[in-house]
Amino acid sequence: MELYFFTDNSALTKKLEELSFGKKYAISVFDTSELKKACRTVSDLILVYIDIEGFGEGYEKDIQYLSKKENIFFGIIDVKGKVIDIARLFFSGAVDYIRKIGSDTEITQKRIADILSYLKKYRKDFIPVSDEVKNPIKNDSDYILPQKGWSDIISGNEYAFAIMFIEIDGEKELEKQYGVKNFKKALATFIEYIKRHTKAFDGRIWFWSSAGGIILFPFDGATCPAVLCGFRLKLFKQIYDVEESLFASGISFRIALHIGNVTYFTGDTGEIISDTINSVFHLGKNFAEPDSFCLTDEVYSFAPPRIKDYFIESGNFEGRTIMRMKKYRFGE
Repeated sequence: MELYFFTDNSALTKKLEELSFGKKYAISVFDTSELKKACRTVSDLILVYIDIEGFGEGYEKDIQYLSKKENIFFGIIDVKGKVIDIARLFFSGAVDYIRKIGSDTEITQKRIADILSYLKKYRKDFIPVSDEVKNPIKNDSDYILPQKGWSDIISGNEYAFAIMFIEIDGEKELEKQYGVKNFKKALATFIEYIKRHTKAFDGRIWFWSSAGGIILFPFDGATCPAVLCGFRLKLFKQIYDVEESLFASGISFRIALHIGNVTYFTGDTGEIISDTINSVFHLGKNFAEPDSFCLTDEVYSFAPPRIKDYFIESGNFEGRTIMRMKKYRFGE
């Protein structure tokens, strides 16, 4: 496996160049300005470390960039201790956090081996897949693709989106348990959790009503990062329950994901009329089980190959095959 380090600190660069793991791990050191160039096309799995001191206050955007790269896993170097909330780094997909670098301190061959063991056990997006992966299915949909993502999207026009429905299970029971005022305070932390994770994958909450809402991800016709987004929302829920949630116990929420054309507009979204939106709502409310993540077959065909085997067929709904993410429990 290759290790990429991005730093502008000459002293740190010298220490990194002194590291030697033989043939087991190859080490490359780059300037911070070379991040996107070096990571643009990566065919093999690599572990990237970024020294956030060299990325300035905008380092969170670079973390978002790395979190969307299919073959890249990343760690953070924070020698000056700038990060206050370290857990948020892991919410964004980080797999390591380092305060100092040295040939005989934190970066060791054993540490890298431990990280790889963690990835193999808990991160299904790490598991290698064969070259014979399922190609996107052909269907009769005429997707209206926004070629440049959100910058191409104008209110009042129709575009193709990956459409994600999210809703907390048992809203009425939770309101009774916590009281309406406390429920709304706790719900606000959940919405922030959803907003932060979906933003990293170019998703935006279009509207939110009570305990659920719709998030839109511009669809380019070739990939669907929203699948990995939903996967991580589920994977990291236990961390949210412990670190952020104001609910006294872990919450349950369901996700449904579909692709289709939608007339996008800003302002009052209370009167949306759309067959595609209705399909997603029906899938989420009438078919998806509590605490599940369901995909239509169209979406599944665009899912990252490394996590496809973590979904199973869950039946048919409105003429579509539905895939469901397997239940996940830490320690199993």
